[in-house]
Amino acid sequence: MHEVHKQVQLVQLMFTLLVDSEDNHLDSAAEIWAAATSARDQEDSIPSLEQSRPIIQSVTTGSREGLLLIALHGDEVVGFAAAAPDVAFAPECRSTEIHYLGVSPRWWGRGVARALLEGILPLLGARGYSSAHLQVYCDNLKAVSLYEAAGWQREGAPSQHPRTGKSEQRYRIEIAKNSQGA
Repeated sequence: MHEVHKQVQLVQLMFTLLVDSEDNHLDSAAEIWAAATSARDQEDSIPSLEQSRPIIQSVTTGSREGLLLIALHGDEVVGFAAAAPDVAFAPECRSTEIHYLGVSPRWWGRGVARALLEGILPLLGARGYSSAHLQVYCDNLKAVSLYEAAGWQREGAPSQHPRTGKSEQRYRIEIAKNSQGA
């Protein structure tokens, strides 16, 4: 009788996080957003770049303080986060909204979203923000689990998304003082 041992090799993937202040990777971010939302919503068609680019661009160019954070694996763009000041609050509150966090479906489950979340908060803190928030569809259980595991707190009751009518939950996190020097 032989014992069978299963050898498991753990591979730690390395991601480079890049602040794209000139929107050099805007098209890649828009394509990821289109593919990821189509996969999440189990839709057969993927919006074109002409449809998806303005959505991401509205965040990056809609404010002087718009931020596009890109996750790279080698030369491949595998994810992004787009944030801008939260215009719903008074300027002295220094709150920001992460409007979009997208990962290429081929890279789901490999830590890209977590790396983006961990990477963006120090950048926002360095820009003087004291808190951040985001909205997530309540049925997007993987994203909800990720945000809650990362310390994001539910804020208020779910509401309906104005365009899709789907239920979404607002989440908020305080940006730690020690992350503001990053």
